[in-house]
Parts: sequence; C-alpha cells; structure tokens
Amino acid sequence: MLIKDSSSSGRLRLAEAIEAAIPAAWDYDRNADIFLTNSRLVEIYGFSPETQITFRDFLKATHSDDADWAHDLLRGAIQLPREGVYHYRIIRPDGAVRSIKNKIVATAQPHDPQFASAYTGVIEDITEQTRASHALTESETRLRLAIEAGKMAIWEVDLEAGTVTNTPELNLLFGLPAEAKPTFAELRAFYAPGEVERLREEGAALEAVREQYAQGNFKPRRNYFDPIEDDRTQVQAELSIITPSGQKKRLLYRAQYTFNLEGRPQITGLLVDITERKNAEERLSTVARELQHRVKNSLALAQSLAVQSFRSSTNPSQAVDTFQARLQALALATDLLLISEVRSADLTTIVEKITAPYRTTGNDRFSLKGSPIYLRENAVTAIAMVLHELCSNAAKYGALSTDTGSIFLEWQKLPGGRMSIAWEERAGKNVQTPLKNGFGTQLIRSLVANDLSGSVEIDLLPTGLSCRISTGPVTVDR
Repeated sequence: MLIKDSSSSGRLRLAEAIEAAIPAAWDYDRNADIFLTNSRLVEIYGFSPETQITFRDFLKATHSDDADWAHDLLRGAIQLPREGVYHYRIIRPDGAVRSIKNKIVATAQPHDPQFASAYTGVIEDITEQTRASHALTESETRLRLAIEAGKMAIWEVDLEAGTVTNTPELNLLFGLPAEAKPTFAELRAFYAPGEVERLREEGAALEAVREQYAQGNFKPRRNYFDPIEDDRTQVQAELSIITPSGQKKRLLYRAQYTFNLEGRPQITGLLVDITERKNAEERLSTVARELQHRVKNSLALAQSLAVQSFRSSTNPSQAVDTFQARLQALALATDLLLISEVRSADLTTIVEKITAPYRTTGNDRFSLKGSPIYLRENAVTAIAMVLHELCSNAAKYGALSTDTGSIFLEWQKLPGGRMSIAWEERAGKNVQTPLKNGFGTQLIRSLVANDLSGSVEIDLLPTGLSCRISTGPVTVDR
C-alpha cells in the first residue's frame, strides 16, 4: 500500500532524495563556448555554487598526471576511448584529491565530422571504490610476496569431489609449469614412495579426512574467528615429493577444514617448502655424529701418537718434544676442519696440515705427489675431513700403527674442474681395520657424494687400506 505524504516536509524529503539521485552531468558546446553543469557536479568538484564555472575551470581541476583526456577534449577529438570512459583524479579547491569516472559522448561537427562540436558527460565519484580496490591490491601483493619469500603455496581440495584448486605457486612447488592444471591424483603421483600410506596412518590423507568427516568426528568451521578450544578441524604433516626433474623436496602442509561459498566442505591449506631446513637438520645430525665420533677417538688417537713418539726413543726429552709437536700439529689440522670462512685453499697445504701430526723429520712415512690444486669453498672442509679420517684410522689400525708402515698419497687435476685422490697403505704386516664397514667409511662416502659430487672406492688389501676418490667439479683456477 502506497501512503502519500502531502505535507511540506514530505515533499522536501522527496525533493532531496530526487536531487541526491541525479547524476553529476555536464555539457560543453565548443562552437558557442558554453559550459553547463548541474549542482551535483559542483558538489563533487568542490566549486562554489555562486561561481560561474568555465570549461577550462572544469578541466584545470584534473590532476596534472591524469590530464590526457582534457587535452583530447581541448583539441576537439571525436574518437574517444572505448565507451568514452575516462578515469582520472581531480584536486578540489580545498586540496582534497578525488577519483573520478567520466563517461563522455561526443557530437561531430556537421561540416567537419573529424572534430567534435559538443561533449556531454556523466560523472561519478569513485574515490571510495578506488581506495578499496587499491587496498585489496596491496593486500594481495603483500600476501603474494610473503608466499613467494616463504616458498609457500595455497591450495584447496573439495572434500566431496576430491578436486584441487590449482595455483601457480602450487604448480611451481611441484616442479610444473605455472599454468598447468594437474588433478589431485596427478599431484599425488609425485609423492615419494610410501608417503600416501604414512599420511593415511597419521590421519592426514584425503581418504582419512573423508572418513572422519563421514563419521561426524569433525565439522568444518564456518567462521574462522569463532573461538574453539579443541579445534579438530586442523591438520599438519610433513610430506616428501619427487618433482618431474627428479628433485626431492620436503614440504610442510597445514590445512583447515571449512565450507566454500557453495556450502561444500573443503580443505584449505598452505604448503611450505622446508627442503633447505630439513637438509640443514640432517647435516647438523651428521656433524653431531661426526663430532661424537671424533671426541670418542681423541684419546685413542693421542695414545697412538704417544706410542709412536716414545716407542723407540732413547731420549725422553726429545720424545716429549716430538709428542707435543704432534699434538700441536693435530690441533692445527683440527682447526682447518672447522674453518668455514675459507673461500679456497691449495690441496697441498691441506694435505701437509692434516698429515703433519703423523710425520717425523728423518722418518717421514708419507710419500706425497701432486700438483697445486685450488679447491672451492665447499670442498675444503670435506677434503680435510676425509684425509683426517684416513690418517687417524691408519694411526690406530693401519700402516701408521706399525714401525715399518708407509702411505702413498697422490692427487691429480682432471678436466672440467674434477680431480682424483689415491691413498695406498703399505702396512708391512697384515692389519685389521674397522674402517671398511664402520662410521669412518660412512662419513667418507657421505662427504664424497654430497660435498664433492663424486665417488669413492675403499678396499682392504693384504698390504693395507686402499682408497680412491673421484670428485665432481670442485677446483678453481688461480
């Protein structure tokens, strides 16, 4: 039922509503130089209602960086942008900046259709929409930068259909082209062997989540900001994948079970590439084991050096000096193993420092042969640790544990920045060494494979231990 208000206040409110609904409009007759506006335009532009506004006053309000459209109109352009819509900023008399949308229609000159005789426009103040759009864009940019910096990817899986929402970040994380459209099954095919079964046992696989959902064990959250003391809708797990190029990656995923806009349950989550972190943890674990191994052998090695120094000596004072010198050399060699700031080093220097504790003037049982080779930073410590392990093993169990044993150590530079190292022990008698299957072998193989990109052959011959190493590109030119 329509109620008519005939009172003066009612008519005033109706007039105000109609006035507010009238768009800001203008018209300019170029031939007569007549510019007409309505009150709404005057209000948007901040002009004084008593001021007679000219067309040039109207154009001059445009921000200087956005004035191309004004130049078009001044020269009488008839060809306007698609739909004749211009977006620009104005500066009001009070200094306020507003964003404007101006839709213009041009009328051609009767005698010269290449130019306009008049323009008519409708203006809309879109300042708030523009600010909201910019804020959204900035927010999305910050989110994307954070995702890229953190090597992350957002992903969604429809809990009922099992379909995945692809994103460029998700594809790149799996080693796929950014525009790829893999299915969930295709992504799962990149899981490392055994990962699906492990995730299922942990309750983190899609099938396990579906079972929990079907049994009503959890309900997806409709409002993320609702406080939940015992939130069983979240899951976190680690995942190993193998990309198409063969690269193994370690991922951490966190997921939240929610409803999408259509009311369907879905899993929304974040994948984080933690490969570097996991590799660092594994390296730290290896270093910890190696340090434990080294500390455990320190007394045995010191004892071996003492035996070599005092066994056949008839001069106790000289034997003590020799023993102390060997301990000092061992300390210097140990320092070299722990130096991480070294950018490059000559292999000859490394060999001399590592073998010094086991050599005696006048009775040097090492035969060293090789040309100068400079190693890359990441190879210095690895080579030093390998040689240290071989030396300490020889002192305790091999050629250096006897009076007549000797060691031949030779290195050679190969094409492509590679090199070879040959270690041959001549014990002088049959010796039994645990290096063949012990931690020392594991450490040497790990260092050669991971830090030197090479291969190693270790054999226990009747004459003593033989170790031959071939590296990848680890040398630098000087």
